[in-house]
Amino acid sequence: MTQLDEWGVPIETPTTEDTPLTETETSTDIEPVIVGEWNLTEVVEYVTYHAIDNEDFLANEQTNQIRFLNVAKRTLLSAYKGYVIPLEATYLFACVLNANFNDTTVMAQRGVASFGVDGINFTFKDWAKKELSDLITEEIADMIVEANPDKIGGNSRIKWVTL
Repeated sequence: MTQLDEWGVPIETPTTEDTPLTETETSTDIEPVIVGEWNLTEVVEYVTYHAIDNEDFLANEQTNQIRFLNVAKRTLLSAYKGYVIPLEATYLFACVLNANFNDTTVMAQRGVASFGVDGINFTFKDWAKKELSDLITEEIADMIVEANPDKIGGNSRIKWVTL
């Protein structure tokens, strides 16, 4: 059906290729999902093929994935002040955080010693509660050090030592 203007002249309607998509429309092309600074398409692809413990991260909603990526980046930047943090290290650390803060293990992080549901019992060791920076794996630390060859001494993280 052709639309007419106020004088009865046909109005040319632009094709869908010329008009931008509205919020409710979706593109048929496979486009990356970019939220804030995170390209979730790239993150999910990397995590799928490079992270061993990725089930919790991949099963999460995008909002939770973004939250873990933000916390991972913030924690790594704090632990490695002045270092360039590779995106891949952040992706892997987001998986580590997600595994340590899933529905079950978050209880241990909050200090719960044990709990049970319908005859299934979980008991946590008192050492299960850790700071976020304590969860940085050796692999992630190595990735950061390799990305910063100009830094002397390798890992610059400060740790408390009891004598």
